[in-house]
Amino acid sequence: FERDICRKLSLWWSEGKRDDLFWRTSNSGGRAALRKRKGVQTAGHYGDICSTHEDSKAFTDNITLEIKRGYPKASLHDLIDGGQGAVIWKDWIRQARRAARASGTSWMIIHKRDRKEEVVVFPRTLIPVLAPFGSLLKPEGFFQIHVDLSSVGLVICGCLLNEWFKMFSRRDVENQGATKCVQQGSSFAVRPAAST
Repeated sequence: FERDICRKLSLWWSEGKRDDLFWRTSNSGGRAALRKRKGVQTAGHYGDICSTHEDSKAFTDNITLEIKRGYPKASLHDLIDGGQGAVIWKDWIRQARRAARASGTSWMIIHKRDRKEEVVVFPRTLIPVLAPFGSLLKPEGFFQIHVDLSSVGLVICGCLLNEWFKMFSRRDVENQGATKCVQQGSSFAVRPAAST
């Protein structure tokens, strides 16, 4: 599944020209996590996907991606009504936030249940960074859920992965750091706050 997501992400990033710009990280980000515990950074290898080409590095410089397959009991509905899958989703969100914090990026989770479509989930704070001037064409296409983690409450958004690919472009991600600068009134590029 991770390989398929890497192919789809590569084709989206390259506007259909290449399918080899992303690949699975070593040990699903485990190498970076282990090195982080030793106080050593591992650039571009947090989460489940890394860039394999200089052309796609801007994605992993700005977004850490976690990929989840299966988990039939992990329904997003459980985050709303307190079903048993809420624990799984909260663990995934904590994992994504830790990896993003360690890498200095924002985060996203792609999940696919068996015989269902891929869903992408991300912090709501990512939307104005990717689409700062209202360029988002279909805001009604997102769901929003308030998630109460033990240490913080946050609002997550999501949609079908294919819809996300239509709403955002490579340029939106590449401009993410510059957009954050404008929002903060800074004169130099700053990555988004990793606490989202």
